[in-house]
Amino acid sequence: MLLAFRILSYILLPVALLLGMATLAGLLMALSNWSILLSVFGSGATTIYIITSFMFLQRVIEAKRVVRHSLRDWVRANAFVAMFFSSLLLVQSYMFLTNPAFVQELMAQVANMQGVSMPAEVFTQSMKVALWLMMAVAAVLLTHISLCFRLLRQYAAHFE
Repeated sequence: MLLAFRILSYILLPVALLLGMATLAGLLMALSNWSILLSVFGSGATTIYIITSFMFLQRVIEAKRVVRHSLRDWVRANAFVAMFFSSLLLVQSYMFLTNPAFVQELMAQVANMQGVSMPAEVFTQSMKVALWLMMAVAAVLLTHISLCFRLLRQYAAHFE
């Protein structure tokens, strides 16, 4: 269990970098469009979860140090939001992959917004690859969160 948590933590670090950059860009966009603020909050909390769980791995599990109780609180609070965010991502990706009409509608909306039409096969294929990647990240994140909750219970004596 510990080896899987360690491996998944290192896999999720580049995801945290990408989500962090997307969160910063999303914050700027949220100033003009308040409807995206919820997704910005979800990606920000997921970024914070990945970073704080990595700190938990480094400081508590590997270094065997006693840390403040606030680290546990940060991990747990952001884990719940990240769990919701990744579950939503998993369900939405599955819905898009199983219903090609969604992809066609999205393709028409993008073509209208940008005024540039790209070949339908290229767009459809790139969307499928992106959706499969999002599903994989969501599955890895949900697995990581469940392992993290178990390890937080196991290392509860290391929080003061």
